[in-house]
Amino acid sequence: MIIDSSFSGDYKLTVQDEIKNGLEVVYFPGGSSTGGTDGVIVRVSEIEKKGWQGIFAFGDITKKGVSGIFGMPDSNKFCVVSRGNGFIVSANCPREWDSVECMPVMDVKTSVEHKIIIFASYTHLVAYGEKGIRWTTVRLSFDGLTITGLAEDIIQGRYYDIRSGRLEDFKVSLKDGSVLDSNGSIVF
Repeated sequence: MIIDSSFSGDYKLTVQDEIKNGLEVVYFPGGSSTGGTDGVIVRVSEIEKKGWQGIFAFGDITKKGVSGIFGMPDSNKFCVVSRGNGFIVSANCPREWDSVECMPVMDVKTSVEHKIIIFASYTHLVAYGEKGIRWTTVRLSFDGLTITGLAEDIIQGRYYDIRSGRLEDFKVSLKDGSVLDSNGSIVF
């Protein structure tokens, strides 16, 4: 379980092994208190409020998807990824939530400098800023995309190219999601 607090908020997130009595329970997806499926259990403690517990459903595409809790650039929101199933939730109003527009989530990186959090699927990247999706890349691969690092204004990664049968590198601008060639010029 990854715990990334690069972006902080007015709340505290704690991963739990079981549901605790006395706190509201909210299931995701759905934002319902009436029931849902098994998943990652997170207690959300808000300043000057009792708090609540969220149960975030496990993804069913792959067991290799990321699991973790992440601060978001919007200090009132956080993200829980449960075996590749991503949810962005308002800490003070759990019924205000969205699914991460990247399925399954295979990797997550944050860039505090650019005020974004980047999600990687098998084929593309999606970056969220304070007001939601900042950019989405074109399809970068057919499968096997991984992020290898962040450097200044660039996110670097690798993917398996089925045409050549080799691992290939890619670079994407952190500013706008454009794909760059080895010289830093925009390709897409």
